[in-house]
Amino acid sequence: RRSREVSQGMASGEAKAAKAAAQSFKAAVVQMTTSSDHEENFKIAAGLCEDAEKEGVKLLCFPECFAFLGLGAEESKAFAQK
Repeated sequence: RRSREVSQGMASGEAKAAKAAAQSFKAAVVQMTTSSDHEENFKIAAGLCEDAEKEGVKLLCFPECFAFLGLGAEESKAFAQK
């Protein structure tokens, strides 16, 4: 009886490992220098997305203000109102 329980436990453990592997994915975080040129920022971000996809990344996280970081409060406010 003991050997049967051990073999069933191993099978259960293997099933759990297989399930965990099926649910896993590759994630990455981007660190980039953002400028006030939002078109250039998006161009860079698109390139980083392409690179990440080639590496098998399924979740790619960008900084909060990756699209635009103005030189000051007024420039940032004007961009936000577009």
